[in-house]
Amino acid sequence: LKWDYYMFFNAVNLVLMMIRVLKIMDFHPDIGMITRTLRKAAHDLANYCVVTSVIVTVYAFMGHIFFGDKIFAMSTMEKAYSTCLYFMIGEFLDSSTWTTNMNMFTSITVRIWFWSYVTV
Repeated sequence: LKWDYYMFFNAVNLVLMMIRVLKIMDFHPDIGMITRTLRKAAHDLANYCVVTSVIVTVYAFMGHIFFGDKIFAMSTMEKAYSTCLYFMIGEFLDSSTWTTNMNMFTSITVRIWFWSYVTV
């Protein structure tokens, strides 16, 4: 447990150091373009992150409620959230995971849920 906290704070420290280095490099005209672009886009990036997190959370809830008792990847809220994040980056599970022990209605519902998530 202590090791997990240690690794978490190391990761936070590395992110803060990266932000600090980008801030220091702002003086250079070419390299500073990154920091100036991020500064100008900060509001839009924050809005994107909020909307994306809401959509992923809603679809994770839907997946857990609809398919939690049938699909192992949706059996807990944590697994459903992780599965949605995997889908978002293009990492798809084996199709046998989704179609084993399902009736026709559930199979169609899974497909509708999946494709609506992917297109949103």
